[in-house]
Amino acid sequence: MVKQISLDAWSLQHLTDLLKEGSRVVAKTTTPIVLYRQTMEEEDGSYEEIVC
Repeated sequence: MVKQISLDAWSLQHLTDLLKEGSRVVAKTTTPIVLYRQTMEEEDGSYEEIVC
């Protein structure tokens, strides 16, 4: 269980660092980046997706 907790803490810290770096890049370039994209529905050439 201790290893799982430390892995979770590392994952959280790593994600935080990546988000901070992404934030700095967006501030410099003024171009947004896609962090998450999920296609919800797809039919007849059209689709709905969630983008964050």
